[in-house]
Amino acid sequence: MPVSTEVSLPPQVSPPQFALSALPPGALVGVEALAYPVLAGPDGVVVPRAVDELGAELGHDVLALLEVERATGRSGR
Repeated sequence: MPVSTEVSLPPQVSPPQFALSALPPGALVGVEALAYPVLAGPDGVVVPRAVDELGAELGHDVLALLEVERATGRSGR
């Protein structure tokens, strides 16, 4: 009796839409998520200045949050 190799995938949701904007984070309306690169530096993570600006606007210390989450800036972490 042959073995079936078919794989049934669950229903998929629509992929997210991505857009780039030169607007400051506080000027964006209807945004559910913002994505910024987090890179590995010689003394810890390195983030763009925009990340600090966003954190200030939101009242959060983004670098402290990355430290709590043990972010390294390396791939996968």
